[in-house]
Amino acid sequence: MRTLILKSDRDSFEKYYLKKMNGKDAAALPYYRPLNEFFRYLSVLHMQKLKLPGSSFWYGPWKRQIHTFDNVILFDRNYNWNIIKYIHKKNPGCRIIVWYWNPLAQSVRVPGRYRKYCEEWSFNIADCKQYGLNYNVQFTFWDSIKTWNSKMEYDAYFVGRDKGRSALLLQIKELLEDIGKKVCYIIIKDGTSKKGKNFYSAPVSYEANLKNVSNSRCIIEIAQKGQTGLTVRCLEALFNGKKIITNNRELSSYDFYNPSVIYVLQENKISQKDIREFLNKKAEPVTSQILKKYDYKAWLYNFNLQIK
Repeated sequence: MRTLILKSDRDSFEKYYLKKMNGKDAAALPYYRPLNEFFRYLSVLHMQKLKLPGSSFWYGPWKRQIHTFDNVILFDRNYNWNIIKYIHKKNPGCRIIVWYWNPLAQSVRVPGRYRKYCEEWSFNIADCKQYGLNYNVQFTFWDSIKTWNSKMEYDAYFVGRDKGRSALLLQIKELLEDIGKKVCYIIIKDGTSKKGKNFYSAPVSYEANLKNVSNSRCIIEIAQKGQTGLTVRCLEALFNGKKIITNNRELSSYDFYNPSVIYVLQENKISQKDIREFLNKKAEPVTSQILKKYDYKAWLYNFNLQIK
C-alpha cells in the first residue's frame, strides 16, 4: 500500500515535518511547485481569490504519479480544496484523508461538495464531537528526542504567534521573574497583536526552537481559542522530559498526565505559591510506552493504512 502525504512547505516548521515524514512508510511532499513570492501571489489569486479552473497547473510533481498511490493524506491550511476532486478523478480508488491539525475555529473546513470524496480527521476532540470527524492523536517524532546538548539556559520558554495570548503570557512571565526564574519568550506579531512593535520578536527557525526547548526546564503552552486538542508544543516538551505550564484543562484527561510534570491553570488564574512548588517538585518521567503513542508512526497506524 503506497501512501502520499501533502502539506504546506511555507516555513521551517512545515519543511521539518515534510522531511521527517518522508520515508519508507509514506512519501511526504509539498502541495505546490516551488514558487517565488510573485508567482505564489498569482497562484493564490488564481485558486483562492478568483477560483478559476486549471488549478492543477500549480500542483507539485506528485500529480504525475498520483495514480500509483493507494492513500493520500491532505493537511489542512490548504487554500485549494479542488485538489480533492482532482485526486479522485485521477485515481478513483484512492482513499483520501483530510487531516485537520489546527482547530476548525482557526482553519477552513472542506466544503460540503467535496466531503463525499474524502474522510475528515482531527486532533481536536471538541471538533470531532461537534462536526462528526474521526479522531487521531497529535504527533511528533520519537527519533528527534534530545538531539541537542542541553545547557539549561532557561527556567521557562515560550515561542509562538500572539493569537490574542500576549496578556496572559505576560502575566505568567512577570510571575516567574518575580520568583527568580529566567524566562525566554519569543512572541511573534500577528493580526491580533496590540502591543508596541518592540514587544514582539522575529520568527526563529524550527531547529532553533527545538534547541531552546532542549535548553529549558519548563515549556509554556497557552491554547488558542477553540482548541482542546494536544499541541505539538506539548509533545516537544514531553518527548524531551520538560515540565509544562498550560491553560488547556483537557490535558489532565490524557494518559501521560502527571501533576509533577503538567501544571494546569484554573480559569487562567495563576498562583505564585503553586507555580513555585510545581517547578521545585521532582518530575516523574512519562514512560516511553505512553509517549510512543504520539509518535509519527503511531499516527500513521491509527489511520489503518496497512503500512508494513
